[in-house]
Amino acid sequence: MPRLPSPRRAALTALAAAALLTAPPPGHARHDSALVKVEQDWVLVVGKPDSRRCSPQLFFQLYPESGGEICCQLLVNYSDQPQFAAGGVQIQVWQNKTVLDGQDNNPNQAVLTADNETVRFTLVMEIKGARLAFSAINVSSTSWGDVSQLSVATNYDPLAFETYRTDDTVAKSGILLGSNRVTSLTLAQVRKTDRSGNVTVELPRVVYP
Repeated sequence: MPRLPSPRRAALTALAAAALLTAPPPGHARHDSALVKVEQDWVLVVGKPDSRRCSPQLFFQLYPESGGEICCQLLVNYSDQPQFAAGGVQIQVWQNKTVLDGQDNNPNQAVLTADNETVRFTLVMEIKGARLAFSAINVSSTSWGDVSQLSVATNYDPLAFETYRTDDTVAKSGILLGSNRVTSLTLAQVRKTDRSGNVTVELPRVVYP
């Protein structure tokens, strides 16, 4: 008569089976859900800008928590803090209707003037200690030259971006003025890094047209 498994052996067998079902495929690391860094690579192609009207104007928004109070924002070809100014780029961090910090590329706030110009930049949102750091790096434009880095930081209690969604950026960013002067706007790549250093990459998304 075959020996029946003991309750302890049966429990161990069940645990082993569960581990096999949930184990990552070979060559794929299991990612920590504690997301602490987001990088977005953007490519903007401007057809024929209107320098007299400071057109086009664009804005990009990243939310550490979907539906939360904090918003990180980049303005392209204008700034609005502490008042409106034409040209250049400006980064900002907001909490509801209060601006917490900001920086622009003054004194190089030129207006976009070159036809068929490609503007590239990377937006980085990261938790560093008890601080939320937001930066625009590798900003490249014929009109402004290269802006190596704009960076701001503010106090931040959460330990991870638990509910971050790239869909929020796509839905709440766009062309404020002069869409007819924009040839294309593409979110070329998104890289999400967890606390363990694992990186998840999202595929390109055409945002406009």
